[in-house]
Amino acid sequence: MTAADRPIEAAPNAVTLAEIRMKLGRLDEAESGLQGARADLERLTPPNNLVLARANVALAELSLARGRFEEAAEFAAQALAVYEAVAEPDHLPALRARFARARALTGDAPEVPAEARPLVDAAIAGWRGKSREAELRRATEWLAAHGAAPHP
Repeated sequence: MTAADRPIEAAPNAVTLAEIRMKLGRLDEAESGLQGARADLERLTPPNNLVLARANVALAELSLARGRFEEAAEFAAQALAVYEAVAEPDHLPALRARFARARALTGDAPEVPAEARPLVDAAIAGWRGKSREAELRRATEWLAAHGAAPHP
């Protein structure tokens, strides 16, 4: 039996592999894998599937890397809808989705728009509460680069 025979079971691995490919800069391969996993999950699972949400976050981050901000905002919003329905507010993937959506809503703008600020603040608060220093530093540096300081 191959992964193609069991797409639901293969999807989490496909998403993980795509995330690794993104870190390696192999965006085309990552996007292909994510789109395939997402299509399988949308076809075969209920809408509030956490693996589907994770695929959407990864697609949002990939779209951000390619400067496709509207698309990134939509993928992040889809992920957030799932996380808000089935996960705790400080669920790490939900924090990642909030930060991705904030960056997508900001796009190339020099300053964070009002609609993005609560998202990034929630991500920072969640990462601070979980002592996630790397994510916290990345978000606060991003805020500083967009003319804002984190709220205390």
